[in-house]
Amino acid sequence: MAGFRQLSLALGHLAATRLVDEFQNAYPTATPEILGAALCKEAALLTRRIAHFNRLLGKGQYPRIGEKIRAVQSANIVKIAADWITAASTSSNGGDSARIQYILATSLASNCKLTNMATLVQLNRMLAPNARQKPRPIDISGSPLPSSTAGFALFERELSRLALYEQRAGFAKYLFGHILGYHPFIDGNGRTARAVYAIATIRLDDFHPLSVEEESELSGLGLAGPAGAAQRI
Repeated sequence: MAGFRQLSLALGHLAATRLVDEFQNAYPTATPEILGAALCKEAALLTRRIAHFNRLLGKGQYPRIGEKIRAVQSANIVKIAADWITAASTSSNGGDSARIQYILATSLASNCKLTNMATLVQLNRMLAPNARQKPRPIDISGSPLPSSTAGFALFERELSRLALYEQRAGFAKYLFGHILGYHPFIDGNGRTARAVYAIATIRLDDFHPLSVEEESELSGLGLAGPAGAAQRI
């Protein structure tokens, strides 16, 4: 099966096999032909996403940003960031600003390493404590999001490359784009991406909330809204 072979090369045989099992559990009546088409679609989606990030990194350029916000006290910046993350969340379990402010402040105080997968998994769990347990399977409705299994496998592989850019300009935006674009977690990907971006930029005294258009350009998700209007995912 062509799609399975492509995914095995990109994700590893174990992750590709898990992806097939998840699809069959989600769509128990799907024929082998439908499964094959879904695997090819997932492989094509991931290929486009990888190419997007390679172009972004190769250019060494990032979307223009607005004037950064400066506050007299760092606590003000953390609150502004928490309010932005809360307002931007599309989940009904997005959490309240005070809780997210506490998570940001704790992460900043701990000086956590943002290219460590265990750190990001822990941050995601704090930001999405009520996340559903079932993985997100391959979507056959035309969603721009990959499955959580494929997204996690690719994102984890990319973290070692991202670590090489941790001290360079644009790192926060590049990491944000990877998390949102690959959607590696079952839930809370937007909150996690924005929190990571906030932590990285607050450390540099360079925080500003990203616009919907900036998020779209960084993640490679494109204009996902009706009539070409960008919307958050």
